[in-house]
Amino acid sequence: MKTLLVKLLFALLFHEIARLLFQRNKTTIIYYHDIEPELFDKHLYYLKRKYNIVSLEDYVKKRIEKTVNHRLIITFDDGHVGNFELHKILEKHQVPCTIFLVSNVINSHKHFWFKWHKIDSESKDKLKKIPNQQRLEVLKTQYDFDENQDHPTAQALNLEQIQVMKRWVSFQSHTHTHPCLNRCNDQESLFEIAHSKRKIEALTKQDVFALCYPNGDYESRDTENAKRLGYQCVLTSHGYFNSKEFDEFELKRLSVNDFSSVKELAMRTSGVYKWMKKIM
Repeated sequence: MKTLLVKLLFALLFHEIARLLFQRNKTTIIYYHDIEPELFDKHLYYLKRKYNIVSLEDYVKKRIEKTVNHRLIITFDDGHVGNFELHKILEKHQVPCTIFLVSNVINSHKHFWFKWHKIDSESKDKLKKIPNQQRLEVLKTQYDFDENQDHPTAQALNLEQIQVMKRWVSFQSHTHTHPCLNRCNDQESLFEIAHSKRKIEALTKQDVFALCYPNGDYESRDTENAKRLGYQCVLTSHGYFNSKEFDEFELKRLSVNDFSSVKELAMRTSGVYKWMKKIM
């Protein structure tokens, strides 16, 4: 049903109408996780034709929204090892992007808790809704997962890969261990936001000016922590566009499924997909 509706709305040019009517003076920020290079290549061919792709840093620090229409920023969450295969695609298209790193997992053989093979999607959703210390205890006792344990294989980017990608990629913070910040206590929240910034800056030798909330969950306390620690912007998972008078500490993003066809990509980036989901 969803696929048929996407094809129908695409054929009727809903994405083009929405792009021209609602996005001209807006900035669209999209986010991926672990898309395959071949599909990402197709996505970039489309995005470059329809949008002016700019870097997050230029958008936040230089306020380029006054001179460029149909702006679009590409971001990735987590720093999955598969992201390394995208650097040739980014270079081919000469397109900048931002990858938000989980500092405890990068450059190591530690694993992401949400990718642990013993946790199904229903259990993962439940774990996101309980206090952080309880989540860690359940992970250890029921699922035999320790966030500081090393494994035979790496799930996240290492330093060598990060160095290769730095020409086209800005590496920013996605907290230290990827908890849901709204389930953390005050001390945990501060540590997650502060330690990730310090560690990523030390590793990449780049300025970490942006924080992205894991799972899109946060409280006002977390925003205040980010401001106090020197971040210049924070990205959420609130889906829609950013206007000229944007709030640096509540930047909105639209999700792009890692398996989205180009037609679905068009629906998602134009905001039509979000509207479509409301009526389904």
